[in-house]
Amino acid sequence: ANMREQITQKILAQLKSIPALGYVSRDPVLVENLAAPQFPCALIESADETREVIASSSPLYFIAAQITFNITVWTRNPYQDSKRNKLFADIEAALVIDRKLGGVATDLIVREIQIQPQQGSQPYGQSTLKVEVDYSYSN
Repeated sequence: ANMREQITQKILAQLKSIPALGYVSRDPVLVENLAAPQFPCALIESADETREVIASSSPLYFIAAQITFNITVWTRNPYQDSKRNKLFADIEAALVIDRKLGGVATDLIVREIQIQPQQGSQPYGQSTLKVEVDYSYSN
């Protein structure tokens, strides 16, 4: 598997190890189709990536890269804010246990947390954690 996929698989495994998450997926999910025990739930998606050549020695290039992952989480009423804050702490704790993701990364950080305003009487709260992973490779 390529580096993006290896990193994604490692993060997915770390998310699935969190007992508080009822459902974790890489595929888009319709939260209204999930049963109550599947909450809170999370969707992980790989997002933007930047790459920079840090050295070259013909014919090899040594590349430093940074990829962002969006981890979108949904919680249900009641006590959404408290549940969300605990969930953020649980996710970050699981991810930083191994910032190098078993050797496929050089660093990992939860860079940003975005909270979507609740829509009317909708019983779900949605938030996105933006996780940045640094890694390097040669080609």
